[in-house]
Amino acid sequence: MKTVGIIGFGTFGSFMAEQLKPHFGITVYDTRRISGEAKRRGVKSASLAETASTPIVIISVPVQSMETVLKKIKPFLHKGALVVDVCSVKVKPVALMKRLLPKNVEIIGTHPLFGPQSGKRGIKGLTIVVCGVRTKRLKTVRGFLEKELGLVVEEMTPEEHDMEMAETQALAHFIGQGLKEMNLNDDHRNIATYESLLAGRDTVKDDTPELFETIEKWNPYAKAEREKLLQVLRKIHGRLK
Repeated sequence: MKTVGIIGFGTFGSFMAEQLKPHFGITVYDTRRISGEAKRRGVKSASLAETASTPIVIISVPVQSMETVLKKIKPFLHKGALVVDVCSVKVKPVALMKRLLPKNVEIIGTHPLFGPQSGKRGIKGLTIVVCGVRTKRLKTVRGFLEKELGLVVEEMTPEEHDMEMAETQALAHFIGQGLKEMNLNDDHRNIATYESLLAGRDTVKDDTPELFETIEKWNPYAKAEREKLLQVLRKIHGRLK
C-alpha cells in the first residue's frame, strides 16, 4: 500500500487522515507531541524527514507557515514525489511551492470546500477544487477523488479559484465575523430573516484567527470585494438618513 505523509496534524489534518487511511498507509508529522493522538486514529507518527520522504506529501498547515515548512521539507523530498497543499487560498501557496520545491517533484494545489463539521456524516458528494500546477498525475488524482472518495472535483487555476472565493467565501466570512463580534442575542423572537443572520454568524464561530486571516488577507482579490460591500452599505445607510 502506498504511503501518504501528512505534515500538520491539526483539526483538518487529522480529519483528512481518517478519510485517506482506508486507501493508504498514513504517516503524520506535527510540531506538537501527537504520538498518542496518532495511535488512537490508527496512523503512524514520525519525524519530519520520514514524513516528507513519502511518495505523496500533503501539507496541511496555515498558509502563514507554508514558506517555513516548504524550506524544511525540501531536502527530504524524493524525486518524483507528489506534493499537495490544502490551503483555503491558492495563488500564494502555489507560487511558494513552485518557487521553493525541487523541479523534480510534482505539485497539485487543492482546496477541499468542506471540513470536519460539514463532512462529519461523510464527504461523498462534497466539492474539492484542484489546481494542476506541475504534474502528470492530475487525471489519476482526479479519478481517485471522484471514484474512491466520492467527491465532486472542480479544476481551476489558482487565480480563478481566488477570484471566485473572494466573491463567495471571503464575503461570507467577513459578514459572519462582523455578526459574531456584534454578540447577537440568540433569544430574540424566531424571525426567519434574523435566524439567517444567526446562521451566518454560526458558520464562522469556530474559525481560528489564522483561518480568517488566510481567507481575507492572503487572497489577493478579497480586499476589493470587502471594499465593494462596504461602499454599497454606506450608500444604503446614507439613503436612510
